[in-house]
Amino acid sequence: MIKPVSSSRIPFAVWRRLGRAPCVVLVVALALAACAAPALAVVPEQEGGGQQTVNSWALTPTGADPTQPGSRSNLSYTLGPGATIEDSVTLWNYSNVPLKFDLRAIDAVNSEGGDFTLLKDAQASRDAGTWVTLGIDQITLPAATSVAIPLTMKVPEDATPGDHTGGVIATSTTEARTGEGGQVVLERRVGTRLYVRVPGPLTPHLEVEHISSDYQSGLNPLAGSLDVTYTVRNTGNVRLGARQQVAITDVFGDVAGKEPKDLPELLPGNTATVRLHFDDVPATFRLSTEVTLEPFAPTSSDVQAPDEFSRSSSTWAIPWSLLVLVALLVAAAWAYARHRGRRDRSGPGAPGRGTSPQSPSNGGRTGMPTPVGGRSGG
Repeated sequence: MIKPVSSSRIPFAVWRRLGRAPCVVLVVALALAACAAPALAVVPEQEGGGQQTVNSWALTPTGADPTQPGSRSNLSYTLGPGATIEDSVTLWNYSNVPLKFDLRAIDAVNSEGGDFTLLKDAQASRDAGTWVTLGIDQITLPAATSVAIPLTMKVPEDATPGDHTGGVIATSTTEARTGEGGQVVLERRVGTRLYVRVPGPLTPHLEVEHISSDYQSGLNPLAGSLDVTYTVRNTGNVRLGARQQVAITDVFGDVAGKEPKDLPELLPGNTATVRLHFDDVPATFRLSTEVTLEPFAPTSSDVQAPDEFSRSSSTWAIPWSLLVLVALLVAAAWAYARHRGRRDRSGPGAPGRGTSPQSPSNGGRTGMPTPVGGRSGG
């Protein structure tokens, strides 16, 4: 069994450093710190006697001084197929009570929104998470102590070139009371990221897929809304980040635009789905959505990022309220013109109505023949 380091108490300087660390996780969380400060899990609890119990711990790559958190922000290696390397991580228990930990390595993935995360417990690792063997997988660590846990990284002979990503995590399960007096089981995880670069041909490449634009018109044809959804996929074999820009245009020019948050780290084979909402978009019959990505190399990667590129799609933006209004006006004009025509045809003097029209040849007299030559009726 691995013994805790000789210092039975964590130095005060370490506590001060950790108090300033930005990577703090409360209750149920996974902290895979990309910053130099260690990942922490801090969960204050209240014991029956009124004494506050603080459950706080961290897992970091081991530094040169085993009594101090290391300067490495993650476990990062460049190893060829079949290569092996020995390393260690340090587990720190900053609590005032002993804590039991389960430790393991697991594959990394991107969440739906593109955040770095790890596989769920029920999912099996198939990549870098299976390349790590830990010296121990379970330990009970006394309060205010730390322990260095050895690990062995062995790259398979058939490992493909590119980036392979995972994490080493420490899980602690404890019971806690709810506000209503009940009890719940809390599982809290912290860890450190694991990056392995296998040499060989590198293909940094991102793609934008499935651009979908859904226009919703309103009573005001100049104030509709547009929902845009698209997927960014890492089709290469190395990690890449991306800055994003979305522009909406119509036949008259620019309509709207947004710059979604950067995708800091999209892992090979993973995707991120982006959803945006635009208000006050006029219905000008046809709208075009253009998505522009500017790839960049994420933290601790030296890959040459590809050039900026754009993808676009179009959708209909029909001003239905305006078309209905125009149709009503046309129908009203047609009905008025038809009614006016009927009234004109049926008014006084119309043929077949009132007195018969007079003959212009006899001044309106009837029944007397018009004489032909000479005088008549002398």
